[in-house]
Amino acid sequence: MSIHSYLKDGKTFYRTVFRLNGKQKQRRGFITKAEARKAEREALSLGDKQTALTNPRLTLGEYLQRWFEGVETVRDIGEGQRQRIGIHLKNIIPHLGNIKVQSLDKAHVIELRKKLHNRHAPRTIKQMEIVLKSALGDGVEDNILTRNPLQRFKTMRIPFQDKQKVEPFQPNEQTALLAAAKQYASEYDPRWFILVYLALHTGMRRGELYALQWRHINLNSRYISVEQSMAYYSGETEGQLKGPKSQAGNRTIYITPKCCDEIKKYQLWVRETGLKFRKSFKDDDFVLFKNTFEPLNKSAFRSRWQTIIKKSGISLVSPLGENRKFHDLRHSHASNMIHAGLNIKLLQERMGHATASITLDVYGHIFKKEGEAQTLAALQKWEAAL
Repeated sequence: MSIHSYLKDGKTFYRTVFRLNGKQKQRRGFITKAEARKAEREALSLGDKQTALTNPRLTLGEYLQRWFEGVETVRDIGEGQRQRIGIHLKNIIPHLGNIKVQSLDKAHVIELRKKLHNRHAPRTIKQMEIVLKSALGDGVEDNILTRNPLQRFKTMRIPFQDKQKVEPFQPNEQTALLAAAKQYASEYDPRWFILVYLALHTGMRRGELYALQWRHINLNSRYISVEQSMAYYSGETEGQLKGPKSQAGNRTIYITPKCCDEIKKYQLWVRETGLKFRKSFKDDDFVLFKNTFEPLNKSAFRSRWQTIIKKSGISLVSPLGENRKFHDLRHSHASNMIHAGLNIKLLQERMGHATASITLDVYGHIFKKEGEAQTLAALQKWEAAL
């Protein structure tokens, strides 16, 4: 083990040479001897723990390309999310790709943030930074990287006025949607009503609804357990079961007696349908299914949703200029809960968000508007009591 100095571009740097697992190793580029000794100690310590050392020649671009090729196995994601990750990497790699992973630090990411500021929305830049930080974290988990240089890096904060605003369906629109879904179901079958009904009454994601099995529904205690989701991978229309998006995704959603009644009516139809095909009713059966009793495929509801929207008389485009999506039913449920007075922590748990800050990021503008109305009502009540 030894420390040596060398000249580069007229400046003095230090390198450490040591043996690890019978092989000679070298680390270069340190400004002081103390830094070189510290790196040497860390390398030997990690070697004792059988932790891999980061290849000193590995560039960020090379690592990210390799990580992206296997991202579906590292992170249980669908095709849509994979495409979004690919778009973020196209912003990262041209600017930071030549930097050695060992040399990467927060300053590089902040500099990239400044370059992209005038070309991308704050939310897009934040998501890009989250992808980069997560990719490096996966390298540590898989024993490819020694450390995550961005472990303590705080991703871009989004100013309140720049936060994405969701556009839930208004109460009268919700009524029209349910009526249209019921009419459509009467022409075909109850699956297409119960799907819309549960999305609006529980706030569950589409993948969670597609993965719902009868064993997850307790009608006596009036709750639904969310334990899994249906993922659709690259080029595939058939889904695969996976765990929720995060640990918080495992949750219990309490439902009303009216909701239980709707599920019981649907359950009766399922039993009768099964009898026609000599199929017995089991707890592991999917609540929503194809005509073959297998889970719904990715596009099963796409055209039906458009038909229901048209039947309802609601505009296909929201006031914000966005197409009205099935996912907007989830936002509508959250909005209903906020207007009913549910606090942020309970809403976070019901929606399956990892943190309350995520809930505020999505629904903060609704909380703000509702809070203003509640404050005014409280003031009026106080003044009346004087």
